[in-house]
Amino acid sequence: MFSHHYEPLVVASAATGGLDVSAERSADGHSLVLRIVNANGALKTTVINLSGFTAKHSAVEQLSGPLDAANTAQSPDTIKAAAAPEIHFANGRAPCAFPPYSVTVMTLQ
Repeated sequence: MFSHHYEPLVVASAATGGLDVSAERSADGHSLVLRIVNANGALKTTVINLSGFTAKHSAVEQLSGPLDAANTAQSPDTIKAAAAPEIHFANGRAPCAFPPYSVTVMTLQ
């Protein structure tokens, strides 16, 4: 999930409310990748604020599930990444919700 969305330049980022975030951008400045982790057992909502980047499109991939869930040979897809709805930014801001125990990768262009 992470390797498919690699970008070479680390961008300063910060999160509040129990979320962790990291950000990277492409060398040409056309793509920004956000990785958001909600390690809590509750849904977390926030507003993403972009500074110095205009997002026209987004692709969102998310992995989430109960802590005791596991993939097995009999059930190999119990936990797997899936596409999530596109995030729409207005004036550099977008409200977002992150499920409990989730990892979200947003690729913005």
